[in-house]
Amino acid sequence: MANKYPNVAHLIDQIVAFATAGNYEQALDLCNSVIAANPTSFEAFWERADLLFRVGQHKEAISDLDKLLVLSPSSVGTYFRRARWNLELGNYDAAIEDLDILLEANDQAFIDAALCFRSMAHLERGDTAAAHADCLKLPCEFSFFVRTHKNNGQLISRETLLETIAAKTMIPGSS
Repeated sequence: MANKYPNVAHLIDQIVAFATAGNYEQALDLCNSVIAANPTSFEAFWERADLLFRVGQHKEAISDLDKLLVLSPSSVGTYFRRARWNLELGNYDAAIEDLDILLEANDQAFIDAALCFRSMAHLERGDTAAAHADCLKLPCEFSFFVRTHKNNGQLISRETLLETIAAKTMIPGSS
């Protein structure tokens, strides 16, 4: 099948422009057209996943990330995004699984953030020992700005994460 859209980069720019303007339906329509014509377009799947997540179609967004990992199994950015979204959605085991893969890849650009997110996922699962162990692997000066689709973001530091772990580890009435 001939590629209907040989200049995918230009179309991706249009998709991003539509999304930035809040025209999610137009952006999704264009993504779907590009993917239909070029089912191996990493960029189109990446943008569609982001759009689907933004509009609350989380299962479909994660499915697109799964497809991306078939297209590019070593894409650490895709594992990171899927882990972040799973963490945000409360799918802690799935997030931890992706973060384990990411940490095994040993990509220096992602290690600290992956440890932070894995610590948070362990904490949410109630495994304070694993959360604490991951947190201690972070550099003392570590801080990371986490923006989610639910809020404008928050700054997470090693210190605040350790404080949160300590607060969840305390036995009520033991002070």
